[in-house]
Amino acid sequence: MADTQGEGTTTDGAGARSFATFFSLLGEGDANDEASEALFLLGQALQDEALKRNAQIKGSLTLKLDITCDPRGVVGVSWDVARKDPKPQRIAAALWVDKNGNLVHENPRQQNLFPREVRQVQRAVREIEDPVEVREVRAPKEV
Repeated sequence: MADTQGEGTTTDGAGARSFATFFSLLGEGDANDEASEALFLLGQALQDEALKRNAQIKGSLTLKLDITCDPRGVVGVSWDVARKDPKPQRIAAALWVDKNGNLVHENPRQQNLFPREVRQVQRAVREIEDPVEVREVRAPKEV
């Protein structure tokens, strides 16, 4: 293992160095803070959605590093942290296209189940001149 002098300065040894150490030094710790906050918020969003749906939920956290190097060996690093929260479950809408090309909630080729109310016309009450005789009808007796 190599000795270090100060922050991120190696004095000897070849091979890979710790990514965690490298990342924690970016932007004086800002990159690490951003990624940590994004991971925390993603965890909350995943848990909330998993409880709502009672199912396994997926989200993602993407860390992008853009690294440049000039001929003198000066390296520049910029970063971006992107969080993709789980998509909320939505109910799909069923719509129809009417004869004018507009989207409508009711099928225009189907009769309305609840038709509009028919307006009633007020008519005068009239007397019947020849009343019909009303007789009582009884059920036949059982034998």
